[in-house]
Amino acid sequence: MKYSIKAKFAVIFIAVMMLTFLACVVLNNLFLKQYYTIYKKSQLSEMYEIINNSWDDRIFDAATQEERDEAYESVLPILQQLRDEYGAEYLVMSSDWSDFCCSANNSASLMYRLRNNIFRKAKMEQYDLSKQLIIGEVSVASRTGTSSYLECWGTLEQGYPFLITIPMDSIYDSASIANRFLAYIGLISMFLGVIVMILTTNRMTRPIRELTNLSERIADLDFTAKYEGKSHDEIGVLGNNMNILSDKLEGTIKELKSANLELTRDIQKKEEIDDMRKDFISNVSHELKTPIALISGYAEGLRDGITDDPESMSFYCDVIIDEAAKMNRMVQKLMTLNQLEFGKTQTNIERFCLTELARNVVGSAELLAKNKNLQMYFDMPEDLYVFGDSFQIEEVLTNYVSNAINHCSGENLISVRAEILGNKVRVNVRNTGENIPEDSLDKVWEKFYKVDKARTREYGGSGIGLSIVKAIMEAHGQAFGVKNTDDGVCFWFELDRA
Repeated sequence: MKYSIKAKFAVIFIAVMMLTFLACVVLNNLFLKQYYTIYKKSQLSEMYEIINNSWDDRIFDAATQEERDEAYESVLPILQQLRDEYGAEYLVMSSDWSDFCCSANNSASLMYRLRNNIFRKAKMEQYDLSKQLIIGEVSVASRTGTSSYLECWGTLEQGYPFLITIPMDSIYDSASIANRFLAYIGLISMFLGVIVMILTTNRMTRPIRELTNLSERIADLDFTAKYEGKSHDEIGVLGNNMNILSDKLEGTIKELKSANLELTRDIQKKEEIDDMRKDFISNVSHELKTPIALISGYAEGLRDGITDDPESMSFYCDVIIDEAAKMNRMVQKLMTLNQLEFGKTQTNIERFCLTELARNVVGSAELLAKNKNLQMYFDMPEDLYVFGDSFQIEEVLTNYVSNAINHCSGENLISVRAEILGNKVRVNVRNTGENIPEDSLDKVWEKFYKVDKARTREYGGSGIGLSIVKAIMEAHGQAFGVKNTDDGVCFWFELDRA
């Protein structure tokens, strides 16, 4: 990622460390020597106070050498400690400049510098002995070169001139060494800091990267992704909120999909209803066209006196009555189908004897079957009880038997039998004759669909009976169907066994 937080952290951290390091180097080079000088001046002031408070006048003014030595011995540990602790050399002169006390081997040089300082100051600024302390930096030339010293000189309260000196070259060397050491430490610290920064930023940005991946998966509608961090800081709160957001989005999208699916189904249903309405109007118009034409033609013939023969007039009237009856049956079936399809007919589920109902239907159809030289066989167990709407099941069975009679051929056999399949009872109505084409098996349940239109017209069929069967069985929530056999066709339906 080009502008990742990890990269920004790295750049910011390294920049801060470099600026800090450069600032330390610059400040050391500019101000470390001055700081050392100020610090050493404060040390010179402390040394003066110690020497001034601990000095014994007997060192110079005692009557005997023994007393002088005794007084010096009492002060010597303090002076020696100052030399060891502060690294300074000191010189104290008697008030008449006839005697001195010095910690350095080059006492002559120190006396010269002290005398030169005092007299030069006195000459230039009318040096007053009450002004007992002066601290400054001087340069001293020698055979080896010029050296710088930080000196404190003046007079003690007893009136003794003194000089305390610290070489500045060692201070400058210490400052240079400190600068180099600081540079090394800074570089090492930067290197270690970069390592620590990488480890730290990896740890800090890991949950952020996890949240980034989580947001990308949510953007791709993958709501199985969840934040699994256990931190309780702002990132943890953000992760938990994203989990909540993911769940809510998933629920909302599911609701939207359900609503969209329902809307799609409604649209499809509306389109199907429109298509059904168009097909219905077209089919009804087609089915009614022939009987209306016949009724109209024969009625006009009677009106115009096309014949005076009573037998012909009776034939004309019979045709008109027959076609009107066909129209009436078709209208009745359409009304029944319409009520079934739109739920206007209530299905009353009850326990009834299927054997008795089927025997009555077969008995009613036997006369018609005999007129067509058909043989009917009935095979059902006695007292076979089922659950269903007996009136509607009778309509189903009547349509199956009527359809079998109208399409039976070949051996002219029709069988109505029942078989028990567990807790189901299947009723089979089989007739010999021609098979239904395979591409028409699923279409026979459609309104006005006719496999053999000429034969259907011959017996006055309208193509609605099987649509009524489909509507009734769907209202019962039971299976039904049709299949071809070796020598004919078999229609069947199932009911729950009681």
